[in-house]
Amino acid sequence: MSSSDLAGSAAGLDSPERGQPAFRVYLLALLACAFALRFYGINWDRGLFFHPDERQILMVAAKVSWPASLSEFLSPSSPLNPHFFAYGSVPIYLLRGLSALLGLWKGAWSEMHRYYLLGRLLSALFDTATVLATWSLARKLFGRWTAALSATFVALAVLHIQMAHFYTSDPLLTLLILLAVGKAVDVAARGRGLDGVWLGLLLALALTTKVSVLPLVAVVAVAWLAFGWPVPEAKPAAGRSAALSAGSRARTLVRRLLAAQRAFRMNLRGAWKRAGSGLILSYLVAAVGFVLLQPYALIDARSFAAAVGTEVTMAQGIYDFPYTRQYAGTQPIAYQAAQLLLHGLGPALGALAVAGFVLWVWRAWSRPRRDQWVVLTWPLLYVWMQAWTYAKFMRYMLPLSPFLCIGGAALWVREWQAQRSPGSHEAGSQSPAHRAGFGLAGLLWVLVLLVVLGYTGFYALSYLNVYRQPHTWLQASEWLCQHSPQGTTILAEYWDDPLPAQGADSKCSARITTLIVDFHTLDSEGRTEELVDALMRSDYVVLSTQRLYAPLTRQPWFFPRAARYYQALFAERLGFDLVAAPAVYPQLAGVTFLDNPRQGLVLPTPPLLEAVRPAGLVLDLGYADESFTVYDHPQPLIFARTASLTREQLLILLDPANP
Repeated sequence: MSSSDLAGSAAGLDSPERGQPAFRVYLLALLACAFALRFYGINWDRGLFFHPDERQILMVAAKVSWPASLSEFLSPSSPLNPHFFAYGSVPIYLLRGLSALLGLWKGAWSEMHRYYLLGRLLSALFDTATVLATWSLARKLFGRWTAALSATFVALAVLHIQMAHFYTSDPLLTLLILLAVGKAVDVAARGRGLDGVWLGLLLALALTTKVSVLPLVAVVAVAWLAFGWPVPEAKPAAGRSAALSAGSRARTLVRRLLAAQRAFRMNLRGAWKRAGSGLILSYLVAAVGFVLLQPYALIDARSFAAAVGTEVTMAQGIYDFPYTRQYAGTQPIAYQAAQLLLHGLGPALGALAVAGFVLWVWRAWSRPRRDQWVVLTWPLLYVWMQAWTYAKFMRYMLPLSPFLCIGGAALWVREWQAQRSPGSHEAGSQSPAHRAGFGLAGLLWVLVLLVVLGYTGFYALSYLNVYRQPHTWLQASEWLCQHSPQGTTILAEYWDDPLPAQGADSKCSARITTLIVDFHTLDSEGRTEELVDALMRSDYVVLSTQRLYAPLTRQPWFFPRAARYYQALFAERLGFDLVAAPAVYPQLAGVTFLDNPRQGLVLPTPPLLEAVRPAGLVLDLGYADESFTVYDHPQPLIFARTASLTREQLLILLDPANP
């Protein structure tokens, strides 16, 4: 059954007189549940800004203000210039504008310490709207049943629930992509100028949210060309020709290829003649919208170009950034797919979604439909772009997730309808045994859906435990404050947040001295001496996350001294023993989903970690990408001094040349 067949079979179930009120009630209930999952525990870090990207956006938004004159507005030094272009300006201006508006009602909302609550509320609303946008897009393509199921998948997807708890550009960007693709389907179907204007505006909003959405430009072109492309005339089937020689077959093939090339050029000219003005209109609206929404991309073009260039070098691994070293040696596509299947969506939904998407592409290729290829242009280009990306942050999969969910839902509905509607397979001629076979297959697909929804829903509810418990940095900070008298010294790591967390307990922080060592640059004599001095002075060694010890020990040939240090520390040979390791996992009803940041590392396991394991049933999901754990549920490790080693002993232990 092709995608067009699927649309036809779904249409029978989607007639206006059948089930419309029930679908509306279900949609409203689904949106309410989706928002509850995304809004739950919105104050998960007590406003201490533990997510670095969120923190940066809030800091930039707090500095933005309206210029006093037009000349100041047009100056690169304007107070409206965010001077930050790693993300677009829309999320910054949106947050700042909302805070100013609420500040008119209550002054406290215009202060930065409230920004994170507003931002996370916006993210929850954006991602809830993404559920609705998924419903709308799937409804246009496949009908209400696929719409309902795909929206349910997105509502329960843990990746979406997690990302909605941060104010970053990704939830808004995903919503805008879905809206733009949905509007592109309207353009391909009707070719109306108003639809083209809306499509251009959505493109501008997406580009000024995050410039990496550039492949969306191609979706606009495909939509207009699909509208203008001539409908091919039906040709009579060619009769079987007599056997041809190899030379004749080759000449025939060449003639057909040349004819196809000429036909393509003619069709392209026809499509441009019919739809070129609409395409230009959409691009003009997008260009004007981009300038109005992000004017300092032009006014401060040098800074904008430098920031975008830095992001490109980071994403492509051209320049060595500490926070991308975790991806050394990871395989493109395979790594992202594994992380999405195991952690972002869960294996049940992930497997169905990937299989459904692949089959969706295959059917669209076998039996092309214009609306299908308009929609598929975005995810296929995005997958291709991610295949060339070195940095594989989990959040990069968010703009792809709804399309995978639509593919998975379409696959299930197609198979279910094939069992319920045997007429499409000449049911009248089927034997009772054949019809019984269809019944068993139908039960199997019901079981598949129950497993997918059951696992995904349980996983989603379990993930709320991350926001139900105090953040592990707060737990570690409390432990340190209870055990640290006046004059305590703590050794922390550069490129990570030191503990006790800043702002958690000001009195505690005042009596603690923090030493910072950059372990990325440890491989020099001066740095080694600095580390030895710090170890001899410190009462505690605190690793806030795996941000350093995981990538540095995976590359001992680049960081031999750092790798040696972590090996000795985890083996408790440096005079420090692990005394506290607070951990929070997705957990519900005695079932724990274990995402282990140390899996696969060649590091000793301290006795405390060996002894402590969550109670009940533990489902080990394997290694989780750093960006999936370090923001909302990292596992800090606190090592306390238990012995005093001499300088010579420490130097021997830290020397990679020694056995």
